Amino acid sequence: MQKKAITAKIMAIHLKFIRFLLLPLLGIQGANNFSWAQEFASESARRPQVSTIRIGPHPVYTRILVNLTESVSYQVKADFVNKRITLILPYTARGPRLRSRSFNDKNLERYLVTPLREDLEVTFVLKNQNTRFFHSTNPQKPQIILDIKGESRPILRTRIGKLQRKPGGEQAPLPEKARLVGYSPKEIRQLVVKSGKEKEKNGWEDFQKALKEFQEEKYPSASKLFRKFHKKYHESKYLDHALYLKAEADYRSTFNELNPIFDRALASYKLAMREFPKSKFYDHALLKAASIFDEIGYNLEARELYNQGLKSRPRSLYNKVRT
Repeated sequence: MQKKAITAKIMAIHLKFIRFLLLPLLGIQGANNFSWAQEFASESARRPQVSTIRIGPHPVYTRILVNLTESVSYQVKADFVNKRITLILPYTARGPRLRSRSFNDKNLERYLVTPLREDLEVTFVLKNQNTRFFHSTNPQKPQIILDIKGESRPILRTRIGKLQRKPGGEQAPLPEKARLVGYSPKEIRQLVVKSGKEKEKNGWEDFQKALKEFQEEKYPSASKLFRKFHKKYHESKYLDHALYLKAEADYRSTFNELNPIFDRALASYKLAMREFPKSKFYDHALLKAASIFDEIGYNLEARELYNQGLKSRPRSLYNKVRT
């Protein structure tokens, strides 16, 4: 009996010794696991994030601003048949406040935010299948810019024949030319002549030249061409577009300067709003004029224009900026 008791005591001492050795090892392993979990969470937090998606100001297009915590590479896939433009951002996370959202906009219906493992996918659902769009990055901050604009054009109904050879080797008659349904050849010729005269009267070609400079971000030359257009075509149906685009070109030219002076841009916006107060670009110009006053420290003038926009356009997309 005494021998068995001694053996039991020796085994108990061995067990305590083994536990004494294992506890530090288990503690180290647990600490390593906790450290790994912290590192994993920290790694997720360090990934670039899409913080917000907003509608920005633009006189012609619907401008979508995708704001990021840092600059990232991205891919764009367009599926116009299904009215979708998808933005794929590799190794990017969704910000805590970012949610899918619908819009009351003529070009954009809504956007959908979908995390894909380490990537993020943002799908913009369009209103029109026939949509023009451009995308770029903001050189001054981590931001992706997408400009979209739906277009509706008259559809020509055509009758197209096929070239066939008869068994005798003679060639089949040439197919009929495309025709506008409901118009005789004489009426079509008259329409073409009238269209040419209308374009000449309204300065279509000169307007397109100025617009091309603007789209290519050659803002000083675009402003100069729009100013010439204003002096030459007083009755043009494109005059409101020309004046508002000139103001926007003046603003963008000044904005990139080291010490910007917005006097010219402000005068251009005021002229456009005074000449065409019912233009669809008026709301945008009113916001830009207010933001210029804000930029130069004229807070009372800025607030007056912000309130004017809130009162005159209660459903404007810009009202979130004005409040």
